[in-house]
Amino acid sequence: MEEFLLESLRIALITLRYGGLATIAFGAVLWSISKKSTVKNKRGIWMIYTGAFMFIIYVGWGAFMSFISYFTDVGHLYPP
Repeated sequence: MEEFLLESLRIALITLRYGGLATIAFGAVLWSISKKSTVKNKRGIWMIYTGAFMFIIYVGWGAFMSFISYFTDVGHLYPP
């Protein structure tokens, strides 16, 4: 059961990292190609915000686990 949870956490972290960066990139492309279309412009900006939020959650999780593992012995819960 622990292996399953660690693998699920690893997959979630990979999704947050690369999904966030890809969403930022697609949002920037959509925002830059939208000439005067406000719908495309708004969607591009929201994709940039969403991708940045996903990446911030990924970085925050890594910082949180580093902080916890410094003071306790639960650093093994953070998959490499």
